[in-house]
Amino acid sequence: MKKLLSLLFFITAVSFVPGCAQLGLAPAQSLEQQVAYGYTTLASVRSTTADLLTAKVIKVEDAKMVQGMADQARAALDIARSSIAAGIPKDAQSALSLANNVLGQIQTYLAKRKGGS
Repeated sequence: MKKLLSLLFFITAVSFVPGCAQLGLAPAQSLEQQVAYGYTTLASVRSTTADLLTAKVIKVEDAKMVQGMADQARAALDIARSSIAAGIPKDAQSALSLANNVLGQIQTYLAKRKGGS
């Protein structure tokens, strides 16, 4: 049951932004909103990783790799947030883009592992 709930949470988190647009809700548009969404995605990735490890779907080594990549995404999100506060939106956007790329790769990896690949 816990595995099913984790899967549902992951799918919900991954599909949240496109789902908002389909429901007529505005997706995150400002840099601040996009960074906040990034932190939410990061939390989801960490939680999903822990759940998959607990369910023995992934090995400890896999979880360590994912958490290391998540740490890199967190660092990029922190840079984006700091750049926003410093009034450097170009740097914020670059850091946010990097964080989103890393998080996207993690989500793809975890989805494949859940599917048994």
